[in-house]
Amino acid sequence: MARTRRDETRSAPKALRKVPKQARAKVTVAAILDAAEQLLAEHGFEGTTTNAVAERAGVSVGSLYQYFPNKDAIVVAIADRFADGVLAMLDQHIAAAADRPLVEACHGFVRALVAIHAERPRLHMALAAALPRIAGIDPLARYQARVVIRLRAYLHERRAELRVADLDTTVFILVHAVQAATHAAVLYAPETLPDGRLAAALDDLVVRALGLCEPGDR
Repeated sequence: MARTRRDETRSAPKALRKVPKQARAKVTVAAILDAAEQLLAEHGFEGTTTNAVAERAGVSVGSLYQYFPNKDAIVVAIADRFADGVLAMLDQHIAAAADRPLVEACHGFVRALVAIHAERPRLHMALAAALPRIAGIDPLARYQARVVIRLRAYLHERRAELRVADLDTTVFILVHAVQAATHAAVLYAPETLPDGRLAAALDDLVVRALGLCEPGDR
């Protein structure tokens, strides 16, 4: 199950036909992805077309095809961008939690992850439904592997605060369990995202699995 840093960097988007290097090209690609996200949230995967994405983005269809060969590639790129955003959020929380009790840090991780999905549930519903069909499990597996690497390294640094025999396996299970529950909530129980029920239940799962105590329990 061990992975190297090189494994993590393999998640560079394969969807792009041409990688934008100049600032103007990067703006164009970002506009295409932003427009596609909006349309996916409004109309779902089947109701979104490359012509509509180009029109919403304010670019020609030819410009869109310079970077993306088809609609499937755009969806994969959106998923990759979302994963990069989650990893950036996780890094920020890890840095901010250096001097905080570990149980509080874990609460912050879980609640931030749930909040990200709760922000645009219709977009995440469209991605969760379309991505496995058009790209298999690879994009999700790459994303989850990156989260496992981050959290495993962080928790190993605070190993003395944990009461768990096999930390690597526990982190692997927790990451996949939290992700699966969050994605299932987006699809089947979206009301549990904004009202805090899902975050509270996942908080309890993580704290118990890591053998942590709430402040005042010791």
